[in-house]
Amino acid sequence: IMVILNTEGATERELEACLSLTRSVCEKLELKKMPYSFRTNGSLPGPVGRIFDLSEGLGHRHLRTILYGLGCADRTCFHSFRYLVHRTLQNRKSNESYIVITPPLSGEGAASLKKLESAVGSSLCVLTGREEAKVA
Repeated sequence: IMVILNTEGATERELEACLSLTRSVCEKLELKKMPYSFRTNGSLPGPVGRIFDLSEGLGHRHLRTILYGLGCADRTCFHSFRYLVHRTLQNRKSNESYIVITPPLSGEGAASLKKLESAVGSSLCVLTGREEAKVA
């Protein structure tokens, strides 16, 4: 399973929701002992440089590396969601499933997601980080 975190166009609240979803997904994969890789276009500092691609792994060290990056993330986005999808499709393994975590998409982002969906079919799960409803 590859966990893909898109940060392009996220408001601060949407980014926080996406980061929280990513943490939950990775923790759940760990509990189920399902190896996973991680890819993002966001700015996630790691213990030894920025985290953009993390190879498939499992265990406390793997999860801790991702959680460290999520905890230190800022709103910087290094490249488009379109390029993130392109990179993913270029390196796609035939038996790989994907969990995409993204702020709401429109325009080019939505078209890129459709391209990924048509390429991978039913092995794609999309989670959208939205701003929380404001209470009056």
